[in-house]
Amino acid sequence: MSHFDVLPLFPTPVSICTLDDKFSGMGELLQKVELHERAKGKESAYEKRGTFSKDRYILNQDIFAEFKQELTGLCEYFATNIMGLADIELGITQSWVNVKDTGQKHEPHRHANSFISAVYYWQDDIVPMTFHRD
Repeated sequence: MSHFDVLPLFPTPVSICTLDDKFSGMGELLQKVELHERAKGKESAYEKRGTFSKDRYILNQDIFAEFKQELTGLCEYFATNIMGLADIELGITQSWVNVKDTGQKHEPHRHANSFISAVYYWQDDIVPMTFHRD
């Protein structure tokens, strides 16, 4: 019988990491980030999707410098060791906080200008993330 290989076509690697204990207080700091006003009314976007930070670049704040460095390092590790890219240096473009109450969800969306996207959960009782591909 002839030999053949099976190759993954358009694979989507996903990684789950646990941060070092030195970042255990990060959730408390992130909860202090200034949020957009919570709109009132049953039809408001907040009622369906929650709210988010006013600052869309929170990891550029000095207080988050070490955290940003850790996340960047994890993304570079992923790019090099999982995706097989050599000598890659990544930069975080945007970073913000999303806040959801019970029953709220994040709408499906794309990160069109991102090579790697990351999410940090500081709570244990969260709804699992779902992915969709057209």
